[in-house]
Amino acid sequence: GGDLIVNAGFGRDHIPSMYMPEANVYDGLASLKKMKALNPELFIPTHGAPIRSAEKFQTRVDGMIALLEKVIEQAKELQIKNPGMTQDQIANVVYSSADFPKIMTFGAWEKKTIIMSVFRDDPELLARQAGRAEKVNSQS
Repeated sequence: GGDLIVNAGFGRDHIPSMYMPEANVYDGLASLKKMKALNPELFIPTHGAPIRSAEKFQTRVDGMIALLEKVIEQAKELQIKNPGMTQDQIANVVYSSADFPKIMTFGAWEKKTIIMSVFRDDPELLARQAGRAEKVNSQS
């Protein structure tokens, strides 16, 4: 999963490529912010044509950062307000939002992978999920 930024005209180029099960949404977000700070005049992505302007690169990366931050925010908010929702249900709600029209071309597994990372890699949400599991186990 090393294809964080692509420029190959897939219609998905504005979305960080984080769809492998081992992808960590928080690491990807940190990497995008580090790359943004470098402000490259020339960026050679893993697939596709080079991005030949700092302005174009900044615009692309800003959009990716905003998208990931929105996915994280919405997924956490849904999980807190609706603790019984599954990750599949959360992925469907997050990606059916008007904010994500193009991402709907992705398969269900691609959408769920980012959501899985939100829950798998966030210590606060892990603690909340563990607490719910303990509560359920103690009631049975």
